[in-house]
Amino acid sequence: MKKIMTMLLLGIALVASGCKGSAEEIVQPSNFDFLFEDTSCGPTPTYVLDTKKDTLIHNPIFGTESYTIPLQLTNDQMDSIYQKIVEIGFFSYPAIYVVPDKEIRGYQSPSSTTQMTGTIGAKSHTVTWTDEIFTELPYMNEKNLRELALLILNMIWSHPNYQQLPQPQGGCA
Repeated sequence: MKKIMTMLLLGIALVASGCKGSAEEIVQPSNFDFLFEDTSCGPTPTYVLDTKKDTLIHNPIFGTESYTIPLQLTNDQMDSIYQKIVEIGFFSYPAIYVVPDKEIRGYQSPSSTTQMTGTIGAKSHTVTWTDEIFTELPYMNEKNLRELALLILNMIWSHPNYQQLPQPQGGCA
């Protein structure tokens, strides 16, 4: 009987310790996709990544030719993006995000405009923002959107299909 009680208490302790502090993992829905557009200079988006079609349209800043290539993100990459979207509350951002005037300390030039549409099944949300603002302290909503854009851009830039494209030199004028 003593042995049974000891094993029972040990089992309860193991179960309880396994539950302590374990954050529930956010699982990416199988019907999650997004359309990401980054416009670095001028009116034409430099990058248009469509994860539903697994394509990237690249319009080089100084190029005369547009390139459409297959670009499929890995499940881990899609998970990372979905985790970031959930973390920052992307679906609760306004359709056009603007930093409040009281947070602005300066502007950068040239600016870039980013638009992202996240879709989970029939639920879709688009946010457009301009990354031109300097804030005294990192304004969290601006910082979060910038981190999301950089996460996606780094995945594009490191993808083998993108790296095979001609890379014109120079930046915005």
